[in-house]
Amino acid sequence: MNNEELNLPQSYEAAFNELQKIVSEIEQGDITIDLLLPKVQRAAQLIKYCRDKLRTTEDEVNKIIKQLEDETNEEIE
Repeated sequence: MNNEELNLPQSYEAAFNELQKIVSEIEQGDITIDLLLPKVQRAAQLIKYCRDKLRTTEDEVNKIIKQLEDETNEEIE
């Protein structure tokens, strides 16, 4: 399943905001038992999306840093 099939937000910020809203609703007791399971399932999807997005971003940043370090080392030699 891709992000569209799961109806995931297009950005990390949107996913994080939706997740915060769900957590707030659960903490305040604003969710009925009938809605609790779907909300927890949605929260799990959002957490996975955010975790994956963070991991991908971290990997890309690390690649850029390594490339810059390699270029700097080549200039010094």
